Amino acid sequence: MGLRDEIESSIRPRLSEIERAIRALDGPDRRDFMEALHDEAVPASAISRALGGRGIHLDYRRINEYRNGTRKIRFDMDGNRVV
Repeated sequence: MGLRDEIESSIRPRLSEIERAIRALDGPDRRDFMEALHDEAVPASAISRALGGRGIHLDYRRINEYRNGTRKIRFDMDGNRVV
């Protein structure tokens, strides 16, 4: 890794836990996750457990923060960042 790469990697924003989960999923699993994430009737702990079964760690508290608007990052139903 060159100096330029090292500098750029240090200033790139880190991915949030939710964004890492979105990127780890594809197709129908990503869509199901996004639907559950935006559906308040689905408990955050259930989402966290289901992802954990797939080897993806996402703390239920991060899901609650996302739903409550504590996190400024938002995603559409396709998993794309909304600005």
